[in-house]
Amino acid sequence: MSITAAGEAFLPYCEKVVRASQEGHQLITNLNTSVSGHIKIAAPPAFATHCLAETVDDFCKAYPDVTIQLVLGPSLEQMIAQGFDIILRSAELDDSNLIVRKLVDLPLVVCASPSFINQYGLPERIDQLSSYRWGIYSHQSKHARLDFYQRQTVHPVEITSHIQCDSLNTLKALVMLGICLACLPQFMVGSEIAQHKLLPVLPTYQLNPSPLYVLKPARDHTPSAVSLFIEYLFQYSATSDKQ
Repeated sequence: MSITAAGEAFLPYCEKVVRASQEGHQLITNLNTSVSGHIKIAAPPAFATHCLAETVDDFCKAYPDVTIQLVLGPSLEQMIAQGFDIILRSAELDDSNLIVRKLVDLPLVVCASPSFINQYGLPERIDQLSSYRWGIYSHQSKHARLDFYQRQTVHPVEITSHIQCDSLNTLKALVMLGICLACLPQFMVGSEIAQHKLLPVLPTYQLNPSPLYVLKPARDHTPSAVSLFIEYLFQYSATSDKQ
């Protein structure tokens, strides 16, 4: 087999493209191995435990020269005053010094343990929910409103807490013990529901998901380690959505 005259004339350009591609890949590899620095991250404890840890693990393997400091559940004042590089938060902050991007919408589910159902019964209608023993994730109010959706119709339910808790991890433990039912993120209870250790309540209804935002300081220059970690967060989120 022989190359045509046209092919022979075109060959140097192809070789140039191949060399450029190889050099580009090598440049990326060099950048990956040379990234260093320190990242200070504020995150909700439950999300850090169930989701963020895997991202940190992957990132540290790819960029071993980057150190990470995780601070779980700091106050708003601490987040702003202590110079965090990345803030993960379920509510946006009205602060012009921060750049905000929505990371993901976290599905929510109302669930109860088999022991709770055995003692109090399983709710069969939406109007029965208010009379049950609830655990509410809240720092202040013992009252909450949950909007359930079915066939594009909203069914608001006003609930009063039997137990009020500012820790989702503790609230989940209380639900597992059969003390109350609660509305929890799907990522926290999906495994237990699959194993029938927890039961979804009125699963034909849906709740509005809880948004999670990524915030970072509005700087003239964002350190490459910070930018890379944020991209890892979005890659993890996109992968999780497809599972």
